[in-house]
Amino acid sequence: MTAGASGVPGFADLAGWAGDAHDAALAVWLRANPRELAHRLDAPAPHEGADVARRWWETRFRPVLVGDPARSLLTAYYEPVIDASEAPDARFRAPLLAPPPELDAGGPLPDRGAIMGGALSGRGLELYWLEDEVDVFFLQIQGSGRLRLRDGRLVRVGYAGRNGHDYASIGRILLAEGHLPPNGASAGRIKTWLRADPARGATMMARNPSYVFFRVVKGLGERDGPIGAMGLPLTAHRSLAVDTGYHPFGSAIWVEAERLAPRLMVAMDRGTAIRGAQRGDIFFGTGAQAGHKAGRVSARGRLVRLVPVESDA
Repeated sequence: MTAGASGVPGFADLAGWAGDAHDAALAVWLRANPRELAHRLDAPAPHEGADVARRWWETRFRPVLVGDPARSLLTAYYEPVIDASEAPDARFRAPLLAPPPELDAGGPLPDRGAIMGGALSGRGLELYWLEDEVDVFFLQIQGSGRLRLRDGRLVRVGYAGRNGHDYASIGRILLAEGHLPPNGASAGRIKTWLRADPARGATMMARNPSYVFFRVVKGLGERDGPIGAMGLPLTAHRSLAVDTGYHPFGSAIWVEAERLAPRLMVAMDRGTAIRGAQRGDIFFGTGAQAGHKAGRVSARGRLVRLVPVESDA
């Protein structure tokens, strides 16, 4: 068991536990875990219903609190749909880059400011072109997206690596330096600030030296979520990005957060900014409405991992 882990009294002490759709969580957990584990734990089929699933969770697992909830932070992310072009022009002038070969070789890569300044230009790394660097920046924060091309086609892109520089939150910088009002670092306000003065915006974005590269993702259906770090499509409101140093992929995690309905989720993703046992990022879905809702989430709460009882043996 991870250091700092402790049991909680029981499932009855999980706020809202009885009201969740436990069969929906079970369906996601089954996709994220080996069949041998599901067989060993005698997992029911999701179609057997929420009550059957709930009794299974309560019989086969025990709740474990890892870390200090006083240090919790729950945020949310989504899969944006962004206008793009296969070639640059007066409207589309910011490249979305594939990783350079030296990424696999472990060689040093330029920081964001240098890349925005053209350090990787002329090497054929451009996958598509977005309207501006702000669109690129926020797509990198989400880690995946759908690009809407001029002819109406939708192309899925996903995370393909990063330059190795430390991530810095420009939202926190904008707040700390008084550029935004307290509690006003929403995605919309940050975008507006960055675009109001493009030169100033570029300087601010460069203060986050981390830079994400992308790849084209094929084989996903229209209703499939993006591919998470676990290599599986994400499910809205059931897939969670975590610090895998504390919560292994496939873990069932009960998530309680201010102003959000508590529910059971599955650890299927991770992110550069997701650090700590009580840090979670909830996948909210695809499109502008999901993005609007996700951008407003910044809450305290509690992450409680459900650990198979058999692991105690």
